Amino acid sequence: MKFIAWNCRGLGRGTAMRALRSLIRTHRSDLVFLCEVKLNAPSVQRKLLRLGFPFCLKFHQLELRVDWLWLGMLM
Repeated sequence: MKFIAWNCRGLGRGTAMRALRSLIRTHRSDLVFLCEVKLNAPSVQRKLLRLGFPFCLKFHQLELRVDWLWLGMLM
């Protein structure tokens, strides 16, 4: 099982999506952990569904005001 953890600092930028797509394809990741996506949950889910990750969990750390998102592809 391969795992990627990335502080993407905004997944809404085209460069961030291209970089994520490249990371997933290059490393053939099974799980992806993203932080600081700076998008609402439905937007993130749509983007990552297109990348082949249909299952999402979102975590909030209120003290730091950082959104954490863990995505898993179940085989």
